[in-house]
Amino acid sequence: MRFVEIRIPMPFSVEKHEIGSRYTTSKMRLLETGANKGVEIVIPPEPRQDPDLGNVLYEHSILHLSDQIPRTIRMLSPKGSPEVHVKRHTNYPEVRSEYTNHYMKDAFHIRTQETSIAGKEENNNALLLDEEKVSARRVIAIDILNPRISDENKLLTPNLEKIVPDARQKSLATDWLSTESETMINYQFSEINFKWFGLQERVESILEKTLVRINSIYYRRMYYWIDEWYNMTISDIEKYEETIKEELDKKRNSAEFTGLRVK
Repeated sequence: MRFVEIRIPMPFSVEKHEIGSRYTTSKMRLLETGANKGVEIVIPPEPRQDPDLGNVLYEHSILHLSDQIPRTIRMLSPKGSPEVHVKRHTNYPEVRSEYTNHYMKDAFHIRTQETSIAGKEENNNALLLDEEKVSARRVIAIDILNPRISDENKLLTPNLEKIVPDARQKSLATDWLSTESETMINYQFSEINFKWFGLQERVESILEKTLVRINSIYYRRMYYWIDEWYNMTISDIEKYEETIKEELDKKRNSAEFTGLRVK
């Protein structure tokens, strides 16, 4: 078992983060789907009761993975195209997610709890973890500016070459966290468990690095797309999300894969 906490400061409010995260999740799903790979929504967001979070939006999706995950993990799948089931409970800003695989059963899971808090100063225990988890966790901070990412599609970085007049999207100063007037920090604590004799330490390390990589890309894109979602309402987001399931099914079954690949 490996414990990792990822912290990501962002230059907007907690309320805007809810809009931005839901928009970014939907748009990234489309980008990362095609040629029988990507996201399948089994149960779209629906109201449910959760014993810890109360009234939540529950969602169940399946990640049909191949090129998006490291070769070491791909080789462990008997089909060569592993499926990861994701079950998510959201009562924003509190989110609980579980990642499992039917083939691995109890030998693999990632459980993540998440919250967002306004302000610039880091909270050393924002998720109210017990002492064992606090002492065993590895804390990783993600800066959406550094290190610089070189990528041809320009979707991974907010270091913009062309600024739209009067847009919220702008080039951030290297010290933006101290100079921006409105900031927040997202906290994600993950329990990574992979029980496989001789491979546990190696694969859990790979999974940790994958979580960091995915979040680095995700939050850079969220900022890059800020002018697309910043003025949307929750109602706008819900309508946008409703269109995603059908589009994902079509794109997964007929389109070429256009997402990111991992060697």
